[in-house]
Amino acid sequence: YFTKVRWLSHGTCLKRFFELRVEIENFMAEEGTPVSNLNDDMWLLNMCFLVDITEKINQLNKELQGQDNLIIDACNHIKAFQTKLLLFESQLRNNNLHHFPILQEFNSSQAINFAKYADEIIKLSAEFTRRFSELTKYDKTFEIFSSPFQVDAFTVPEALQMEIINLQCNNELKQVHKTTSKIEFYNTYITAERYPNLRLFAQKIVSAFGSTYVCEAFFSKMKFTKSKFRASLTDENLESQLRCATTQIDVDLKALSDQKEKQTSH
Repeated sequence: YFTKVRWLSHGTCLKRFFELRVEIENFMAEEGTPVSNLNDDMWLLNMCFLVDITEKINQLNKELQGQDNLIIDACNHIKAFQTKLLLFESQLRNNNLHHFPILQEFNSSQAINFAKYADEIIKLSAEFTRRFSELTKYDKTFEIFSSPFQVDAFTVPEALQMEIINLQCNNELKQVHKTTSKIEFYNTYITAERYPNLRLFAQKIVSAFGSTYVCEAFFSKMKFTKSKFRASLTDENLESQLRCATTQIDVDLKALSDQKEKQTSH
């Protein structure tokens, strides 16, 4: 699993193989095991398409990672990618390779119908729709969280209606919302005293994991902490060290040390 995470560069490896195809072909020929596919233009053309589309999927994968990425951000990236797939499919049917640079460069002197690649894009789009179909039922929830000042108060859940109306009539908070992050806005300005239901609603959105990034980062820190040189580390101490390693709260070491007994010099 750790190796797969590190080799998010599957697409990069594929691209490097394509860039080194001549050198690889020469090497394999020298070893007495030539690879006929490396001389097949159609096979190479298919590989160009694979390199381009895999690189785009990798880019999406990277966009979904990050310490402060909320589930709503992940959904926005996925929806944007699904729309891009529709654009790719349409352009490929018209032999427009603008968004497929490797395929365009390799095909510069050939006249080929790229409709078959458009069909592959349709399959990919259908798979994204199948995997993420449930996200659509949260559209209203995400709209309330991201645009509380634009949402129609008549259409939000009844428990939030009064607080949404109060919020939308607060011009000061409306200006603050434009200049602060979502997490900071709900954490600092949506207080439990004035907006208890809206604050609880926002906490549920923020606490939802949009990706496995946090888990992956946690495993990396655990692997670094519990090394072969610390075989006698107890579970209790390991838990405490991992809490310190993963917290975003600044630890005041001086204040903690002042609370402990000190041995004065003689």
